[in-house]
Amino acid sequence: MRRGLIALVILLLLHVVPALTLAQSALDGRFGSYTRTGANLSLTSPPFDLFKDGIERALWRIGPLRLTPILEVRNVSYVARVAVSDSQQTSDKGDLTATGGVGIRGYLRNGSKILWSTFARSDYVWWRSFEEKRRLNLSYGGVVEGKFNRLRLSLAANSLREQRYVSSELEQPIDVATDSLSFSSNLKLSGRLSAYAAARVGRTRNSDSLSPDLDRDVRRLNRSQWSVGGGVAAEIRRWLRLRIGLARSGADFDLSEGDRSNTRTSFLLGVNLGDTASPFSLALSLALGGYSAGARSVAVSSMPVTGTLRARWKPGHRFVFGFQARYAFLYSVRSADGTFASRRVRFLATAPLGRRLFPGLFVEAGWDDLTSALLDASQPGSGDSLERYYAVGGELRFAVVENLQLGIVGIVEDHDSYRDEGDRLVTRVAATVSFRLNFGPLGVSGFADSGSVGF
Repeated sequence: MRRGLIALVILLLLHVVPALTLAQSALDGRFGSYTRTGANLSLTSPPFDLFKDGIERALWRIGPLRLTPILEVRNVSYVARVAVSDSQQTSDKGDLTATGGVGIRGYLRNGSKILWSTFARSDYVWWRSFEEKRRLNLSYGGVVEGKFNRLRLSLAANSLREQRYVSSELEQPIDVATDSLSFSSNLKLSGRLSAYAAARVGRTRNSDSLSPDLDRDVRRLNRSQWSVGGGVAAEIRRWLRLRIGLARSGADFDLSEGDRSNTRTSFLLGVNLGDTASPFSLALSLALGGYSAGARSVAVSSMPVTGTLRARWKPGHRFVFGFQARYAFLYSVRSADGTFASRRVRFLATAPLGRRLFPGLFVEAGWDDLTSALLDASQPGSGDSLERYYAVGGELRFAVVENLQLGIVGIVEDHDSYRDEGDRLVTRVAATVSFRLNFGPLGVSGFADSGSVGF
């Protein structure tokens, strides 16, 4: 145990000091950020545990080292409107895109108390016509977890480079660079009571090489974020778990134009009913406490409550139904708008056909309200939402073997905006081929980072 503690302290010093110097105040860029329509549709994927699944399901074993390859083709899709701007013309064109990735993930035990996990991955983003948007992105990261009787610690660091969607106002992915560091701890106080603490820092950078206008818009979202908090969790019954806590967070934007820097102190409340083995389960997460605008910020609403609700019902051996809702604080790419309150609801259903075929259907609706309009009835859009959208879609996943999956998703979105140029009908079809274990999103995280704000 003493050797394990020494190793963990050394790792903390090696990672924390440089990270806090280079990225002075930021939370993981994904935390509380925009997620695309139809994201995270699965109701059947089991949770992934580093200690159990990472070691036991690794494909290659070299002494104490466990390795698993990552080979993936994803986001094979047609983007109907890609913003183009040059000296001759400014127009929207469509194009075909796909992303291919190769990489490796490794696991190494340091005795029985500490587990190291790391990954390195190279993605090539291909566009058929727009060569300027083609990219070779390298992402890497690592996590160390320590289990010491009643205490569990986790430290994760990621450097991610990818193309993804950053706002409902945009119809195309843009280049996103995210560097983050997170720390989590959990101390078991008694059989049913535990205390937890977590902190995150990092930076997010957005850019677009094809359209100068779009590049200027998305750079307004470049920011540093940070978050720190803690609380207690109690298992009241086997089927009922409660969490309460306090958190302090903040965001510092790089550009003064349209700045939406803010801080927030919030009371955290979480309720979990049931578990993955129960026919019905529900998870509610709330953050109570308003946002405070920075000295130069524009249109930052107090928004006293944000949160997510997830419900899952499995009435028999086959059908699984789900309901998801979210009320979140998001950033607009337009300097005059600042921020908006995003509401989403989604109904979804799936009926696994055997052990290999997983079809699913979903219906989703969303409303985005300008926070400036919420505060001032004279603002455009104050009598209606900035943007409303409705989407229907389906997903089909086929597990060829345990670690090889084929998937295709089709989505039709109808957007209605108070801006004339915002009205649009978007049809999206994407295919994915994956050879990897159930790692979830790109990157690695510790045990206390498994929760997600958003779908």
